[in-house]
Amino acid sequence: MSARNRELLTLFLAGLVASARADDKDGLVTVTLTLTPSGLDHLNVLTEGCYNLAAWCNTTDLALVVDGVVVFARSTISPHVDGPDVVMSGPFDRASARAVVRAFTH
Repeated sequence: MSARNRELLTLFLAGLVASARADDKDGLVTVTLTLTPSGLDHLNVLTEGCYNLAAWCNTTDLALVVDGVVVFARSTISPHVDGPDVVMSGPFDRASARAVVRAFTH
């Protein structure tokens, strides 16, 4: 990851999530992050840069890392996120979803 990606990710994780919750409906576990307006702006800088393969992002992939562990990774499919809710589904079980929520609420 480039220095610029690390800088943006650090800013993104530094209190730019207004709330986080985990849901389990019919066995599909999801995590929803509600971003602040500033958090949504930062995420859009990341997604636009990676979608367009900016010099500081040589991949279209973005990952959410909690305590050094990648908990969610996907390719950007759009240069813009409408937000403020970002819903992640995928390889979560209830415990890992709760760990992600705790990372953003404590």
